[in-house]
Parts: sequence; C-alpha cells; structure tokens
Amino acid sequence: MPDIQQIVEYAAGDSIPANCEVIEVHVAELKRLFNAIDSSPFREKDLDPNAEDFIVSWARDVPRDAPRAAGNVGVYAVQLAKRAGAEVIATAYTHDVEYVRTLHADHVIDVQTACFEERAKDVDVVIDTVGGETLDCSFEVLKPGGVFGSAVTRPDQDQAMRHRVRGVFVLVTVTTAGLTTIADLLDAGQLTTNVGEVLSFAEARLAHAILAGKPHKRGKIVLMLEA
Repeated sequence: MPDIQQIVEYAAGDSIPANCEVIEVHVAELKRLFNAIDSSPFREKDLDPNAEDFIVSWARDVPRDAPRAAGNVGVYAVQLAKRAGAEVIATAYTHDVEYVRTLHADHVIDVQTACFEERAKDVDVVIDTVGGETLDCSFEVLKPGGVFGSAVTRPDQDQAMRHRVRGVFVLVTVTTAGLTTIADLLDAGQLTTNVGEVLSFAEARLAHAILAGKPHKRGKIVLMLEA
C-alpha cells in the first residue's frame, strides 16, 4: 500500500481520484471520532489525534486483499434468532458447517458447494456480514416486504425497491443494558461464544488486522490487560 501522506475528507457523491486509498469509517455517534475533552470539538472539525493515528496505522497494516468484514457476528445472530423463535438458515464455508450446526441453525448451506440464493427462498429477514456479490444475491432470497440488513455497507435503496423489500444499514449501539443481557445469557449457558485468539494489549494493532481479514483461529479476539 502506498504511504499515506494526508487524509482528505470527501462528502457523499463526491468524485474520488482513482489513485486514492479510501477508508470508510462507521461509528454509532459522530462524537466518538472527536476529542471528548475539547470544549468545541466541532469548531474546526479536526479528528481526535488518537483516532487519526489509529485509522492511518490500521490502513497501513491491513492486507490489501483483506475482506471488508470478518468476525463472529453470525454466531450470535444465529443463536439470538433461534431464541426469538425464528427458523434460521445459515451459510458457511465447508470447514465451518459442523460448527454452525452446533449453534442449532435449522438449515446450514455450504457456500462452497451450493449457491445459497438457489436453496433459500421467501425469507423474511437477511443479515449480511459479507457484502459484495453476497449482498446482491441476498436480495433474491427475500420475500416481498422482507428486510435486508447489512453490517458491511448501506444497501442500495433502488435495488431494495425493485425487490419490494426494505434495506437497512445495521450499526450497533452499545448500551449497559444490552451488554448486561448478553452477559446474563452467557453466564446461564444460553448463549455460547468461541475464543480464537488471546493477545496482549501490545498486540492491539494485530487484533485489528485480524478483524480486517488477517488469517487467524476461528473465534473471538481477546486482549489481555495486565495490571
């Protein structure tokens, strides 16, 4: 990746030069990007130096061919959907099929041997954590009036309209109440998780590279804080 000389801000719809490296940042609240102790953080619209350093260093370290999203969202989505009484159709790579079955998905489609859009039809809700072609194909499996939620990018509203579905961008808002509920479910054994990598705090940059697609063990990434 070319060295990053400067950060340039573009608004939605602006033409971006072909030689630019683009970083798309999603936050639940805009203030998370700004210095919380600055009495007027929006005066010059400057990024908090820590946020800027992190974004730039992350962009330098992430492999160029890394996927846009990687993680364990699906693990929780399957389990929580089952708790809500839904019939769950999950997609997975061949080596993950048996693991996904342990999460009690009703149907597991191996995307390396079958096209999920040919196997699943008239679905009420699709949760996309992959994007790209998978996003486009996901519209095909929804029934009219269904909901397409992507945790990767904002769904094309024209495409959603053509399929007579609702497309939404899913961005998590972390709350104490929500985390407490999840912790209670974990403690009660009603929600399971899988820890893949345990890293020291000094390896935080590696953790973010793993989140962006660097090869790693399946499961959550844990940073250990030493006193």
